[in-house]
Amino acid sequence: MNKKLSIIVPVYNVEKYIDKCLNSLVNQTIDNFEIIVVVDGSKDKSIDVVKKYKELYPNLIDFFETENHGLSAARNYGLERANGDYIGFVDSDDSVDIHMYEKLYNHAVINDCDIVICDYYQILDNGNNLKKLEVEENDTRESIVIKSKPYAWNKIYKKDMFNTYNIKFPEGLIFEDICSVYPLLIQAKKIGYVDEPLYNYTFNRNDSIMNDKKIKSLTMLKVLKIFNNYCKKNKLYTKNYNLIREINVRHIYYRINQINQNSNSKLYNLTYLFKAIWMLNISFPRWRTQCEYAKKIKRKKKNLLYLYLKILFKA
Repeated sequence: MNKKLSIIVPVYNVEKYIDKCLNSLVNQTIDNFEIIVVVDGSKDKSIDVVKKYKELYPNLIDFFETENHGLSAARNYGLERANGDYIGFVDSDDSVDIHMYEKLYNHAVINDCDIVICDYYQILDNGNNLKKLEVEENDTRESIVIKSKPYAWNKIYKKDMFNTYNIKFPEGLIFEDICSVYPLLIQAKKIGYVDEPLYNYTFNRNDSIMNDKKIKSLTMLKVLKIFNNYCKKNKLYTKNYNLIREINVRHIYYRINQINQNSNSKLYNLTYLFKAIWMLNISFPRWRTQCEYAKKIKRKKKNLLYLYLKILFKA
């Protein structure tokens, strides 16, 4: 029997967080939903916590254990087994408001939305949290796609979209949401927005793969190429050229600005910078003058020469 919603939770070495995560999910106020937990070869005691919740909520939680293949593989594994009309993703070191999925699902059904997004809290190690405002009521569709960002977790999606548009999370890469969530957002017939911070995102976890700066920068270029190629293959490129260019420039500049916090060598950093600019020049020849974000950065005096010199002469 179909469920209203399937919530997919990949689990890997999160024994410190998983209890809070699952507790927030089993207490959701929505009815007729399922939680699909995929333990992705976890080496700590996370699996014991998952088994405890499975025993307590046998009709609510489906539990699978796989070899470690990464976040994307676990999400894809869960998608193949999901019975919900809508899909939600929760990272296992995060938690959600108990009303989150009822609010997002009701908004989706009432407004016939393919995707519904919400705001989120950024949970810091010192216990502080910061509300991240996403979308305003009068935003254009293009602004909604940009502002909602490619996070998989602060949204719900019609499950049919994944099959219709052949969307999977690319395995073996970080920034995998760029290759999957952006194509979903671009092709959604209608995107809804709930103006509340309903997701609690654990920011900058010390043992997270996202803190391995060495693998970040060049991987960003790889996933952007995958995203661009998907758009070309599926005839989205010409119609959405300005939006696709904006996405590329924003993500590349974000990584450039992060480089100064990178402990890698200047050579590695400059390699990324040159490859990134080469990629933009080839794919979007007039990006410096036509891209709104690039023009905004230029007005702040953070042009390419400034960034180059800052990296080159970094102490």
